[in-house]
Amino acid sequence: LTDADVEAVTREVLLRKKPSTVPDIEEMLEQNSGEVARHLRGTKIGDRPEDRRDRAGDYPLLPTRRRFWEACFQTADAAGTHSQLRSQLRIIHDSLHALADRDLGAAIPASDLFNALAPSLVNTGVLLNEINTRIQKLDDGTDAGRLRRDLCGLVFLIGKLPRETGVDLGVRANATSLADLVIDDVVKDSGPFRSHVAQLLEALASSGTLMKVGDEFRLQTTEGAEWDRRYRERRGVLQQNEVEVSARRDHLFGQHVQAVLAEVKLSHGEAKLRRTLTMHPGGEPPQPGGDHVSVWLRDGWSCAEREVVADARRLGQDDPTLHVYLPKKSADDLKARLIDAEAARQVLDHYGIPTTPEGNEARESMESRQRTAEATRDEIVREVIHAAKVLQSGGNELFGDALRDKVETGAKASLARLFPRFDEGDHRAWEIAVRRAKDGSDEPFKVVGWDSPTEDHPVAKEVLSTLGAGARGSDIQKALKAAPYGWGQDAVDAALLALHRSGHIRATKNGQPIAVGSLDQGSIKAAEFRPEKVRLTTKERITLRGLFEQVSITTRSGEEELKAPAFLDALAALAVNAGGAAPLPPPPDTKLVEDLGRLTGTEQLGALLQKKADLETQIGAWKALAERAAARRPAWEAAVAFRGHAEGLPVSDETGAELDAIVAQRSLLADTDNITPLASKLGTALRQELTAQHAALTAAVAAAESQLAADATWLKLAADIQADICRAVGLKAPAPLSIADDKALRRTLDQQPLSGWQSALDAVPQRVANALTEAARRLNDDDQRKLTTTVAVRRGTLADESAVREWLAEHEKKLTEAVTKGPVIVS
Repeated sequence: LTDADVEAVTREVLLRKKPSTVPDIEEMLEQNSGEVARHLRGTKIGDRPEDRRDRAGDYPLLPTRRRFWEACFQTADAAGTHSQLRSQLRIIHDSLHALADRDLGAAIPASDLFNALAPSLVNTGVLLNEINTRIQKLDDGTDAGRLRRDLCGLVFLIGKLPRETGVDLGVRANATSLADLVIDDVVKDSGPFRSHVAQLLEALASSGTLMKVGDEFRLQTTEGAEWDRRYRERRGVLQQNEVEVSARRDHLFGQHVQAVLAEVKLSHGEAKLRRTLTMHPGGEPPQPGGDHVSVWLRDGWSCAEREVVADARRLGQDDPTLHVYLPKKSADDLKARLIDAEAARQVLDHYGIPTTPEGNEARESMESRQRTAEATRDEIVREVIHAAKVLQSGGNELFGDALRDKVETGAKASLARLFPRFDEGDHRAWEIAVRRAKDGSDEPFKVVGWDSPTEDHPVAKEVLSTLGAGARGSDIQKALKAAPYGWGQDAVDAALLALHRSGHIRATKNGQPIAVGSLDQGSIKAAEFRPEKVRLTTKERITLRGLFEQVSITTRSGEEELKAPAFLDALAALAVNAGGAAPLPPPPDTKLVEDLGRLTGTEQLGALLQKKADLETQIGAWKALAERAAARRPAWEAAVAFRGHAEGLPVSDETGAELDAIVAQRSLLADTDNITPLASKLGTALRQELTAQHAALTAAVAAAESQLAADATWLKLAADIQADICRAVGLKAPAPLSIADDKALRRTLDQQPLSGWQSALDAVPQRVANALTEAARRLNDDDQRKLTTTVAVRRGTLADESAVREWLAEHEKKLTEAVTKGPVIVS
């Protein structure tokens, strides 16, 4: 059933009236409508116009109390056990039975719901048994005792109602609301009863049964009382700590003001640059300059309003600072709520997350106390913020509906004061100018309305002024985005790109120059910029590219500065190859190359142009020497090697003195080539000697082979055995000589020098003797060697004498045949 269905059934079953009594009920309710309407006034379940339609049908259950019951059913009875029609009928029936004999005007008190639900709520764990026991013990049989019980029961139910935004009904367990809910006669004057209720509640709070938080009352358990004791202890400490309270208050003011500043969206100029407001709390004025509008925040707790006005006037009409003054309002209440909220927070932090139902109840109560204090505290802060005064430097007060409006009005005026030169570089098309400058446009600033030379634009002028002798891109951007300029990053970057393209400045990254056209917006921050002292024409750049090409350094347009170090490195390498250790002449003097290498940028390029003739002369000379060295070095190396192999030959003495003279005079690269004839002479003599040695050894080996062929012992061996013995003793004819050129000659001599050829020749007679000795040994071994045969005997069981004879005959035959061939092994 829906709520409407439940209401209809209760009206028809229990609350149905005799038609004759309805006019009397309507008259009574009309006469006492003031009392009924004041019940739970200001809450979401208070008196409504539509209640007049059903008030007679619902009586003696007042509409506000029906709605209160429904809300309590949804929260305290989440399982829905008592939300069922039968349960509601029973609860209303019991309440009607209790007041059936009373006069017209009697009403069902809302506390009847707690009395009916309490046992079940204890069973489900919603209501702690300790709390229920304390509530029930309050009923000592007197009217006051029953009222105390009913009031505490309602405090419990109200404490279970949600407080979250959007679902909060606004019902609070204060003296007014509790009296509204327990009044059981709407005809009587409720004033004395309400006073009595207030006195009972105060007495319950004094006895520790209830806990008063502001004007609200809460139930507390034994553990809750311990939490409350801790809370009061922390509150007492905080009341004595004015420094911490002041810090908390300042932090709150700062948070709320910062939230207001965050709502202000400042858009500046045609470029629509986003500007920011920065809050500056404290007694000292903010530092001038920067790229933001400073909002100097002070309050009536720390200074007087006249001091703020005096400071604003002192700073003058040109200062961009905004002055916000928060008046001292509700100071005592704010302090109390600050202390309440902070004390509750400290208690919650101290006890942490409880593990018992009593602990959870105490924590929920403390969290509720904290939320209540914070809500009241924040409301006071909002009132203070709303009453804030805002002044422009110079003393002019700003007006508006709220702090945000006042600050926004003042901030727009402050921007003009903070950035007086902003208009000189303000334009919406700077982003396009960046692309044009990057692409190499001759007039990159035309899109921002500038037809004069790029370097004459105010932004470009300030870029050149700011970089001075040199500066990082990020520093230039920071300086020109701040006061007094306030220019956008696109404007500053477009100027840097255009000036780099035009040669007014040079850029490097990690010490390496950035070629013209290679600088982009993303690399500006990390780049280093310096002004160019020298500017080159297109013709001069073409000349430089031609100079670089002479040492095989290919350079594209715009890469002259980038390739200049490579050109100088190539010159240094050329100088190294043009000389060296003896017999090469000393390397040529490279002082000019070193001096040029100490320069950078266009200054270096200008110096290269000035020394172009000298450099070209050096390139020609060093190239010739390097080529001559490359050509003569193989001949020199061959001559030195041949000299070592020719030791003892007449030619060694004939050429040695000449080679020593070349080393002493370092004349290997002289105009006359003296080394090639000497290397040729040495090579010729070595070839002749090597050829003679080869022929002698060949003849000696041939004679040795003839000697062996005439020997009777040698002839008894097979040809393959003879060959094997000759290889073993090293008796073989030498291989054909490979001495066609100097490389082959050196290789042959390195493998076997001349002295080795003579040793081989001297060893031939001994090798012949060794061959004959080996031949005789092999013949003797062949005569002594016999064939060994293995004979396997048959194994088995011999049953009788006949079997034995048969076995012996069989193996006698096998062994006799085998022994004729040599020794026999029986297995």
